[in-house]
Amino acid sequence: MRFAAKLPANCPPSSCVPTSGKVFRIVGKNPPREEDFKSFRELKPDEEFKDESKECEACGLSIYRDKSDVHRMIRRIPNRRKRIQIVAMGILNETMGVMVHTPKKKENSHHTWWMYFGCSAWEEFTVVEIIQPRST
Repeated sequence: MRFAAKLPANCPPSSCVPTSGKVFRIVGKNPPREEDFKSFRELKPDEEFKDESKECEACGLSIYRDKSDVHRMIRRIPNRRKRIQIVAMGILNETMGVMVHTPKKKENSHHTWWMYFGCSAWEEFTVVEIIQPRST
């Protein structure tokens, strides 16, 4: 299968598995749209990573198996706490790409997902929660 984005050598890693199951992702709009499924690399093409594995992850999308990990991430990152966060849920299947477990700090259910070319992921996600900014 062909991937939606140009990827560096050895990316995605050989430890990937086909996408499957319920996942959560922060999106920008309700309902989710194509722009909500752009990788960090697509959003910041000039950002540099010294580590090859971080470059590979930057070409994928962050998703979470556990919605409570989305909440942990929002609480941990000050910029996230200051604005509305929209959480969407989707059910992935093997035709949508591959993923690998990439735990982040306290968010153990974090995975990185590399979408296959032609995947319209935004059509498979539904907003399940809108989190208001925290008052300081």
